Amino acid sequence: MTGDDLDKVEPMTGLAVYRVVQESLANVARHAPGAVSKVGIAVSPNEVLVEIRDRDERAHQPATASGPPGVGLVGMRERIESLGGEFAAGPTTGGWCVRARLPRGRRPTNGNLW
Repeated sequence: MTGDDLDKVEPMTGLAVYRVVQESLANVARHAPGAVSKVGIAVSPNEVLVEIRDRDERAHQPATASGPPGVGLVGMRERIESLGGEFAAGPTTGGWCVRARLPRGRRPTNGNLW
């Protein structure tokens, strides 16, 4: 993938990809500090795929009580689905994975611009 590939997607799709990556990496820092993370983004003529994967042999921990509980996974799912996409997140062997698939040019179905 090149930077030009993401330049060719709808701005709302690009923003959704950015926010999913941002929230996923924040979750890694919060729940699995020190874990190795990998981000993959693929742009095809019809869709954008994004995957954030971490690898940490320790069990993921709930966030500390330093702040209010987050709505990160729910918010990511709502954002992706409002653009006609699919979202999945869950544990893997030795880590956690977030995946999103978005159509390249669909506008939000709920009128939100986030």
